[in-house]
Amino acid sequence: MKFFSMENKELLHYLQRLPQLDIEAFLQAPPEPRTVRFNTLRVQSVRTLLSKYTEKGFAFRALPFTNEGFLLDKEPFSLGRTVDYFRGCITYQGAASQMPVLALAPQPGERILDMAASPGSKSTQIAALMQNRGALVINDVNRDRLQALNANVSRLGVTNGAIYNLPGERLGRLMPEFFDGILLDTPCSGLGTLSTHPEIWGWWKPERLEKLTHVQKQLLVSAVKALKAGGRLVYSTCSIAPEENEAIIEWALHHYPLEVEQIDRVGMELFDPGWTIKGKACLNRTRRIWPHRHKMEGFFIARLRKTDQYYNYHDTAPPHRDDILTHDAPEIRPILASISESWGIDEQVWHNFRYRRTSKRLWITTIETSTLPQERFMNAGLFFALERRPHWKLTHHALHLLGNHITRRRIDLHTDHMRILLQTGRLEEKSLPRGYYALNFEGKPLLTVFKEDGFLRLRMPMEMDIFL
Repeated sequence: MKFFSMENKELLHYLQRLPQLDIEAFLQAPPEPRTVRFNTLRVQSVRTLLSKYTEKGFAFRALPFTNEGFLLDKEPFSLGRTVDYFRGCITYQGAASQMPVLALAPQPGERILDMAASPGSKSTQIAALMQNRGALVINDVNRDRLQALNANVSRLGVTNGAIYNLPGERLGRLMPEFFDGILLDTPCSGLGTLSTHPEIWGWWKPERLEKLTHVQKQLLVSAVKALKAGGRLVYSTCSIAPEENEAIIEWALHHYPLEVEQIDRVGMELFDPGWTIKGKACLNRTRRIWPHRHKMEGFFIARLRKTDQYYNYHDTAPPHRDDILTHDAPEIRPILASISESWGIDEQVWHNFRYRRTSKRLWITTIETSTLPQERFMNAGLFFALERRPHWKLTHHALHLLGNHITRRRIDLHTDHMRILLQTGRLEEKSLPRGYYALNFEGKPLLTVFKEDGFLRLRMPMEMDIFL
């Protein structure tokens, strides 16, 4: 047994008292293997991409519950430095972390809430299952974590998402009975991740656990209020503590119109049923993932159905909302016309989206998003274009979204020249006029570059040279 646990005898004694826990096996469980998810918003054929990297020496092992997730048995170099990672085709996401979204089973066209979203891996997984259709509200209370959240959502090409910086407790009042599905991957003690986060031994106290359960109950109440009658709610933690898991669900069943549903997902039968508390056999429909039994991070997952309305409509005023504009709105039409003229994009493409302009930025989002509450709203959709002279600059993410719809201002470079540009941020170039260009790689636009003073310039040099 790894007796670094002796640093915190309170936690060790707590774990020893848990029923059905083989504490020695639990404490010796290895970290969850590195896992990736292929992003179907960007990848047309998972099999083709798998073959590409298998030929480069990678070894993948399919997860039993999804067609997009794979364990990395061999990684000769970091996928995070590849062109496919930059394009959003691949992302790192833990195996157990993929389960709550699969249990929620979001569908195209629905309204979905990710209540505590940062760093965004589950949000991007939700968007992929929704095929970027419908409305996805992505919220996190911690403003310091929004930069990573924005980066992940943008890189993976999420256009149907709206990001908020709200206390989760506020969402039930701001958007009452609005959502078809809600994911509450709640803040927790993280006891299922002890093998990768030994710092938990340093701060865990019973009093801290009690505070966390109070927050978890408040967030769950807010989620119930925000959920439509008949809607589904997935509550999950990366903890093994019953106080944060079955006890929270038992409490919610006692106070609110909820029922526990069986999680009908191939592969879910591999995991343990939840523990029965106060004689509630329905808690067996929840699932526990154990590090020592399932070779993944410890997780708890419950899928709930809201069986009736529950909301006091008299305790809040309607929120202020802003419109998200269509392609033919007077504020938007001339911008899109300018972009089409500069970059050779058929104007019919613009009919498939809605738009929002902020200062000199243009954001592009799903056609289903028409209005959004403005309280602590951060952005909607994808940061698409920046107003620059002599024309609008398309972002890297816009290039990945539009692909070969872009027919002008595209350039190709020899591999050696591209490597210099990526490493140094500039490359001598004498023939092109001044302005922005889409730099191609493998037949598709990859990066936005700027030509001025005899050089092609890339704002942020990138370490992708090994893969060119």
